[in-house]
Amino acid sequence: MNRQSTLIILLFISFINLSAFGQYESSIFTPSDSFNIKRFNRSVVTGGSVYALGSAWLWTQWYSQYELGPFHFYNDMNSWGNMDKAGHLFSTYTESRIAYEFIRWTGVKKEKAIWTAFGVGSGVQLTFEIMDGFSTDWGFSIPDVAFNTLGAGLFAAQAFAWDEQRIVVKSSNTFKAYPDFIVEGTDGSMTSIRDRATELYGSGPGARYLKDYNTMTIWLSANPASFISKSDHRVPEWLNLAVGYSSENLYGGFENAWPAEAPIYFLDEEAFPRYNQYFLSLDVDFTRIKTNSGFLRTAFKVLNLFKFPAPSLEYNAVHGFRFIPMYW
Repeated sequence: MNRQSTLIILLFISFINLSAFGQYESSIFTPSDSFNIKRFNRSVVTGGSVYALGSAWLWTQWYSQYELGPFHFYNDMNSWGNMDKAGHLFSTYTESRIAYEFIRWTGVKKEKAIWTAFGVGSGVQLTFEIMDGFSTDWGFSIPDVAFNTLGAGLFAAQAFAWDEQRIVVKSSNTFKAYPDFIVEGTDGSMTSIRDRATELYGSGPGARYLKDYNTMTIWLSANPASFISKSDHRVPEWLNLAVGYSSENLYGGFENAWPAEAPIYFLDEEAFPRYNQYFLSLDVDFTRIKTNSGFLRTAFKVLNLFKFPAPSLEYNAVHGFRFIPMYW
């Protein structure tokens, strides 16, 4: 998710720029009644520029820093507690949803817009997979492609079936301080969990929000009111029920041992077991809050990327059930 999220941020910046260019005449997510060639040209230029610049930035700032080789495949299923796969689901769903709003803004009809958005979301992620395929540290991952397709498909299926997104994929992050626990290498050298976490996930809040698999949670946030009669007002239209997925104690892809060559540091699995976490919580669908302000409707779309902090029930195989008064 760390690489993919960069493009999502750039896409939202481009939306804000388009809104300013349109002098806030309405929400940038309000579709045109008919095909608008000016909006279409703006969208193509802006979206194409974001894609090209984002891809070039990732290649120069990420992939070129690692050893490259012939194109190859790599099965990374179950690595990083499958948080990477959850990140692919979130990224592709979000990119498809953004692309759809972008395309509908130009006046393209619904069915064509859905299929185009599905192709954009899948295609953007395919670009990253191809780049991965030339990296000796990774490779072209069929599991990644499967979760990319699942994310784009979740968006498209709801758009076709309901003309709305009743189940939204969101993310959240619970920042925490890593312990300065000393880990001894096979040659007697020393490092710490804190140093390893900084090496993997960075130290700044921005880097950690996008990269830290130990603090990231991916949510499926469903809107109960959209599944019941419109005349039943007992459930607020903006109230969602969310299930979340996260992991703990991830300091290596498949195990807590690093790096691949000597000296190798091993983390005690009994003291720091790797495990998955499952959450049940309440959430807010900001897009269902009624407002006449085009600016607020746009802002609510952006806020809807993130799970709203709320009390949560957690289950994991190590500690069982626990109630968290406020989970971010």
